[in-house]
Amino acid sequence: MTPNFAQAVDPIFLYVLALLDRISRDTKPKPQEERARIRALIDEAEARLGSGTEWELAKYALVSWIDEMYDIAARLPHKAGFRLTQVTAVPLPKRTGKDKYVARLTLHGVMASDQDTLVSQFLEEIHKDPHLRAAPADFRGQEFTLKIDVTAQPPKKYQTRFTPPPPAKTPVAEPEMPPEDDS
Repeated sequence: MTPNFAQAVDPIFLYVLALLDRISRDTKPKPQEERARIRALIDEAEARLGSGTEWELAKYALVSWIDEMYDIAARLPHKAGFRLTQVTAVPLPKRTGKDKYVARLTLHGVMASDQDTLVSQFLEEIHKDPHLRAAPADFRGQEFTLKIDVTAQPPKKYQTRFTPPPPAKTPVAEPEMPPEDDS
């Protein structure tokens, strides 16, 4: 990704992540307004980068990423103390034969000490979707890592509905984050 491309598309990524965060905090964004804002950001990126085959492919990937992030947010258990800390998406190498997976999402998260069943619930939801394939979770204390392979699917297949959870009645202490390794 070139610096110019990153400067053009980063606002899209940041806006969608902030939107998902607002939804998870029980705000009630207006779908048409949010769609219009995301569309405007995509149009701004296109104006900066120019149209053409490369941009059309990138735009398709961006919209697919937005759909996948929305689906992940809708499936993720929304409990105090349980959250994702990092999401990485990378393309998988071209494969031959029956392997249809094109990208891998790696999700890192933290949870309270009694919330390991929430990871299992999340994986159960992932396994219900035929366009996703999840490896078993990797646990390290109160941290977890999930690897989810994704196939391409047409836009009409994105049917997930996100219902924000009711606000928590009593605050739950967030798990402590381990110090970052600067090496």
